[in-house]
Amino acid sequence: MNLPDLYGLTLTLHVSSGPMQVHRSDLRAGALDFVLWLRGVRLPSLTPSVVATVLDRDASPQLRDVDLPVAVLDELGALLRAAGVPARAPRLKGRIDTSDVWTELRLAVTWNDQTTLHVAVDAMSSGYDGPDAAALRALCARLVALVGSERRLP
Repeated sequence: MNLPDLYGLTLTLHVSSGPMQVHRSDLRAGALDFVLWLRGVRLPSLTPSVVATVLDRDASPQLRDVDLPVAVLDELGALLRAAGVPARAPRLKGRIDTSDVWTELRLAVTWNDQTTLHVAVDAMSSGYDGPDAAALRALCARLVALVGSERRLP
């Protein structure tokens, strides 16, 4: 039995943000802005499917499921590989700036039920840098577009 290179993918993307603490008496918690949970499988014994569950606070406070074409696994696989996955976690570092807002991006990927990677980037308004920054931005932009969101991620 020949399996495709990527036959199973679980991907979770969380983006949260909040105000910087100006004074200890002004401490405010952040908010979870965007959550995407994508599951895809294409095995001979199962019906191939890719489904994303998304919560975008800008669009709606409700969770919604989005059915995606199975071919999207190849596209996402290529974008993930460009960011170093599954061989390693993407190499990123948050940029420090003078803004009064923080942003945290968390990505977890399980590739073929074997490799699980987690990456968290603490950034400010300026986003993040690193050898894999452009590839991760491309992945995030594609994920947002696939679920029909207009959100701009760091």
